[in-house]
Amino acid sequence: MAENKTNTVEINAEDKKVKSSLMKKGRKTIQVLQKMKDKGEPIVQMCPADRDKYFAMAADMAGCDVLRLTAPGENAEMRAANAPWWIRNVRSAAQYIHINFVPQTCAVAGKEEALKNCSIYMTEGADSINYMGITNDMVKY
Repeated sequence: MAENKTNTVEINAEDKKVKSSLMKKGRKTIQVLQKMKDKGEPIVQMCPADRDKYFAMAADMAGCDVLRLTAPGENAEMRAANAPWWIRNVRSAAQYIHINFVPQTCAVAGKEEALKNCSIYMTEGADSINYMGITNDMVKY
């Protein structure tokens, strides 16, 4: 760039070459993670426990693929009650990372409860649900 005597800026042809990425960034879905696995690409997961949403944001910005998330609370009942709000709170800070939510067993104890609560978790921003200690047969609807 050069400045001329009329205080305007002239832009040379070589200065106009702006390089940008054609990649569209979006949330990491199960399909994206499966393709990464099939290609043998490493998948990075972060498990922040009940840390604040800024840990999730940092992981998202660093390119972490999966965030395994639980809700904060003093006991299972409180963690189950906090889950929808907590997922929404974390998703507001980390928009692209795949949130793998781990619900409390009491929230998925019955088939109807599991369907209801997991639907809420997915609506609030979770991308997948990780039942700890519960088999697929137990939640098969």
